[in-house]
Amino acid sequence: MWININRNGRLGNRLYSRAHVFAAAIELNETVVDWGLSDVAKHFPAIENPALPTYPKQIEAKEVRGCLARLLFSEKLIEKLRVLRPRKTGVTGPIWSQYWQKGTDNSEKMRLDTKEFADFCRRRDVVILNGFKLKCPSWVVKHQDAIREYFRPPESICRKWKTIISEQRNKFDIVVGIHMRSTDFKYAQGGRYYLSPQEYVKVIQERIDWGDTKPFFLIFSDESYNSNEEFKELSQAFEEIPHMFYHGSEIDDLTGLMHCDRIVCAATSTYARWAAFAGKADWIGVTRQVLTDTNNLEFQPHPYPWDY
Repeated sequence: MWININRNGRLGNRLYSRAHVFAAAIELNETVVDWGLSDVAKHFPAIENPALPTYPKQIEAKEVRGCLARLLFSEKLIEKLRVLRPRKTGVTGPIWSQYWQKGTDNSEKMRLDTKEFADFCRRRDVVILNGFKLKCPSWVVKHQDAIREYFRPPESICRKWKTIISEQRNKFDIVVGIHMRSTDFKYAQGGRYYLSPQEYVKVIQERIDWGDTKPFFLIFSDESYNSNEEFKELSQAFEEIPHMFYHGSEIDDLTGLMHCDRIVCAATSTYARWAAFAGKADWIGVTRQVLTDTNNLEFQPHPYPWDY
């Protein structure tokens, strides 16, 4: 049994990390108790016990063998363990740790698809996973459909977006989701991955060749545009483009985005990249550099978690 204590990042980062742990658990025939998902588990009906999610199969504490395993099947104890976790990359007792530090990527040292990790697991009844980028890329590709199914949003939200998008497909050839990551991307890494609404319109109109395709655009953003002045500016930016703007909960917007035919988003947004992966949507990832380049941008097949 594996106990995953990682809780780094917001929803997109959490899902990116879980894709790899989920795939490795299938491949190595393990069960994961994922404390790090408990605060977002409500978004995914496949998770039967939101307090302590388990996968690939659901288990309860009474089914767990071994005193240590049963002891660790406790939300409060796992939370304390996370507080006391080692802040380093490597092995500490039963802990397989990849400690993320700004400006470094040490994820290759602690991959999940190695003989070292398989041997580490065979020697222990309980393994504690502590890492943001515990990777096994080829296994994610292999088990991608099972990952999508487990992390599928509620049908009530999916049906809403199917209806909205279907209505637009009756009038247009395709529906394109635009995810304008704003709040933190304005300043992170010098704003390298932030584009204003006007700049997204410039990309849509000048850098993508739509040919004879007639697109409709669903605009999503983590910025609410609640003030009348902000919304007026947004509306004016997109006034020549057939569009609708949505700003709902994180799971509502994610579900809408993943039901679009194509996606345009910030190149490093795990949130939007997950939507493309979950919906199998072709996508374009943008940076500020595209504003000065002259070549047309081409839609690419959907990304996989941590494939960059």
